Amino acid sequence: SVTTGKPSKIIREGGEWQCTIPEQIKMKMPQGTLTSNSTLIGLSADGKKWYFIDVSGHSLTQIRKVLPEVSTHLVIPPKQQPVLMPR
Repeated sequence: SVTTGKPSKIIREGGEWQCTIPEQIKMKMPQGTLTSNSTLIGLSADGKKWYFIDVSGHSLTQIRKVLPEVSTHLVIPPKQQPVLMPR
């Protein structure tokens, strides 16, 4: 299953709307349930059609090397290791 949390404050940067969204993925495996938390960046030119990029494990500095239009005001939490809950 995939669930998303509450988006961060939406900011305007370089003619684009931007925010971060927490995401949790749960996968059933023979050993138990693996839970992984990640962060998405949401980008929109018009506020209606959004694009989402999974940026977990990358710092804002690394992200801005590829996507320089990403705001320095976005907060990207540090990468979390997946957790396996045994059956």
